[in-house]
Order: sequence, then structure tokens, then C-alpha cells
Amino acid sequence: MRIGFIGLGKLGLDCAEVMAEKYTVHGYDIYPRTSDSVKVCATPEEMIDNSDWIFIAVQTPHAEGYDGSVPSSHMEPKDFGHDAVKDAIQLISILHVLVCLHFH
Repeated sequence: MRIGFIGLGKLGLDCAEVMAEKYTVHGYDIYPRTSDSVKVCATPEEMIDNSDWIFIAVQTPHAEGYDGSVPSSHMEPKDFGHDAVKDAIQLISILHVLVCLHFH
């Protein structure tokens, strides 16, 4: 099985490297990264072309006080920012369609 990761920051790279202990893992990030166990791709297309499953580990900004450093269960519920996740899903969708059209 080939695993792909969009987002190789402090969460994504660690998760990708653990998965690379058992699977072939390709990753992409807008900021250059290096890894001994994850093949870091130069483009998202390359990562998608080499992946059967894709995980998204991008930033989800939160309101001040909701970073997990202190309990927040007593506070008013607030949601995270999802723009980066939506952008990553849209990118995967568009590139997948282009790849399918290219091979059919």
C-alpha cells in the first residue's frame, strides 16, 4: 500500500515517518522538508500519482485559548479554521480528475 501525506509539518511528518516503517510513503508540503523514510515530492501531482491513500495534515487555526495547553471544556465551543483542509481536498480532487483524463 502506498500512503500519501499533504502537510509535513510538526504533526504530518511525524505521522508519515511512523507509517513509513511499514508502508511506502510519499509526502508534499508547501515548505521544503527532508526525511530519511518519507519520499518528499516536489509537487502535489507527484505525491498523488504515487499514493493509494492520502492523509491531510494541514493547519487548522484556532481561537486563542483553544490550543490544548489548558482544559477548555468549560468554555464556549468554537470550531477550527478549515480553509487549508478545504483547499487540500479541492487540489486532490482537481489533480485526480486531470490524471484520470490523461490516462483515458
